[in-house]
Amino acid sequence: MKWNVETQDGAVVVTMRSNPVNKMNPAYFDDLNEALDLVDRAHPRMPLVLTAEGGTFSAGLDFEDVFPRFARNDMVELGAWFDRFKQSLLRVFTMPRRTVAAVNGNAFAGGLILAVSCDHRIAAEGKAKFAINEVPVGIP
Repeated sequence: MKWNVETQDGAVVVTMRSNPVNKMNPAYFDDLNEALDLVDRAHPRMPLVLTAEGGTFSAGLDFEDVFPRFARNDMVELGAWFDRFKQSLLRVFTMPRRTVAAVNGNAFAGGLILAVSCDHRIAAEGKAKFAINEVPVGIP
């Protein structure tokens, strides 16, 4: 797992860093679930703060991963991929603890959905952009 998990001021802070802009791909979902497993095991009662480094919280789906999947039009493959995406975000949404997205910068598409899946959202000052942009970029 490339993510950092540490306690600070009565909360467990999880810093995403699967790749420079936390594009969502299979490795990202592995890292997310591994971090949440650790949090559940080691800090079962503490609130969770989810954040990232740099100027982007998450750029959403990794186009280099998903567009080839869409092009293959294999419904079994797409169903399995979507189930993983959905399960990961629902896991955050339904956590039995207080969750906070400390949005350090841009949050696009799935990245914004991840932030909204948390109970609370706090955004850093600056020129960050937030967008649900699936339709304009061609994602069904």
